[in-house]
Amino acid sequence: MSVPKIEMEGVSVVVRGEFAPSQFHPEWFGRYGLLSPEVIEAADVGIVHRDVASFDTETIGFRATRDSLEFESAQAPYEPTRDLAVGTLTLLGDLPVRLMGVNRNSHVAFESESHWHAYGHTFAPEAPWEGILEDVGLRGLEIQSPKNDGRGVIRVKIEPSNRVHPGVYIQVNDHYIFGEDEHGVPSSEASKILSEVWESSLERSVSIRTKMLEMTNDA
Repeated sequence: MSVPKIEMEGVSVVVRGEFAPSQFHPEWFGRYGLLSPEVIEAADVGIVHRDVASFDTETIGFRATRDSLEFESAQAPYEPTRDLAVGTLTLLGDLPVRLMGVNRNSHVAFESESHWHAYGHTFAPEAPWEGILEDVGLRGLEIQSPKNDGRGVIRVKIEPSNRVHPGVYIQVNDHYIFGEDEHGVPSSEASKILSEVWESSLERSVSIRTKMLEMTNDA
């Protein structure tokens, strides 16, 4: 079986804490030099409200709720997404952050439905279901492994793609746990960690995805 083709991919940074979405208008980012006047003028502002805020630039999407911030991009290079996230967290200073995830999201196309099904059975074999269910198929699987640095876990998710058919969606989540309660770490500290781990995190996610797709040779 040939190696499947990556049709779409992107990167996102998700931060969990307690935030005030209404402050996150594109002009707020511009005030601190995180977005240029040209980008602000062209931004597509979805909503800026006390409970939620969202806008999209040409290359970056931003979403805020009372308990999360998300920075995402489906267009490489991804460093501008990192810079916006790092800059935002730096400005938030002592505001506590409990969790942070650096995610690589990929939609992968298969050459045929038979190969697609065979690949799904690599992760969810049919044999254990014999005599229980018929025509079983993978609908979703999430695997978790602790990281060597003790900062959290790696979570890998695989499920049918809603963008390409036949295809799968693979997410590699580099998940950082700073504290499950309200304390966590200051946003400025999370900013430093994000800068520190960015390159190695994205390299690791590519390595994991590559090894997963190489499993098609055995499917």
